[in-house]
Amino acid sequence: LKRAEGVRATPSARRLAREHGIALSDVPPPAEGPITERDVLAYLEKK
Repeated sequence: LKRAEGVRATPSARRLAREHGIALSDVPPPAEGPITERDVLAYLEKK
Protein backbone atom coordinates (compact mmCIF):
# COMPACT_ATOMS: atom_id res chain seq x y z
CA LEU A 1 0.00 0.00 0.00
CA LYS A 2 1.27 3.42 -0.90
CA ARG A 3 0.95 6.45 1.29
CA ALA A 4 0.12 9.64 -0.53
CA GLU A 5 -0.87 12.75 1.37
CA GLY A 6 -0.63 10.64 4.54
CA VAL A 7 -3.63 8.52 3.51
CA ARG A 8 -3.41 4.72 3.44
CA ALA A 9 -5.47 3.28 0.60
CA THR A 10 -5.50 0.25 -1.66
CA PRO A 11 -4.45 0.71 -5.29
CA SER A 12 -8.01 0.12 -6.50
CA ALA A 13 -9.32 2.77 -4.09
CA ARG A 14 -6.73 5.26 -5.36
CA ARG A 15 -7.63 4.52 -8.97
CA LEU A 16 -11.37 4.92 -8.34
CA ALA A 17 -10.87 8.19 -6.44
CA ARG A 18 -8.65 9.53 -9.23
CA GLU A 19 -11.21 8.53 -11.90
CA HIS A 20 -13.92 10.46 -10.03
CA GLY A 21 -11.73 13.43 -9.18
CA ILE A 22 -12.02 13.12 -5.42
CA ALA A 23 -9.30 13.44 -2.80
CA LEU A 24 -8.76 10.37 -0.67
CA SER A 25 -8.41 12.67 2.32
CA ASP A 26 -12.14 13.45 1.91
CA VAL A 27 -13.13 9.77 2.19
CA PRO A 28 -13.86 8.69 5.77
CA PRO A 29 -11.36 5.95 6.66
CA PRO A 30 -12.51 2.59 8.04
CA ALA A 31 -12.04 1.79 11.73
CA GLU A 32 -8.83 -0.02 10.87
CA GLY A 33 -6.82 -0.67 7.76
CA PRO A 34 -6.53 1.29 4.54
CA ILE A 35 -9.30 2.97 2.58
CA THR A 36 -10.75 0.44 0.15
CA GLU A 37 -12.70 0.66 -3.08
CA ARG A 38 -15.86 0.01 -1.03
CA ASP A 39 -15.13 3.08 1.13
CA VAL A 40 -14.71 5.25 -1.97
CA LEU A 41 -17.96 3.92 -3.47
CA ALA A 42 -19.82 4.63 -0.22
CA TYR A 43 -18.45 8.18 -0.23
CA LEU A 44 -19.56 8.68 -3.84
CA GLU A 45 -23.08 7.46 -3.04
CA LYS A 46 -23.43 9.96 -0.19
CA LYS A 47 -21.92 12.84 -2.13
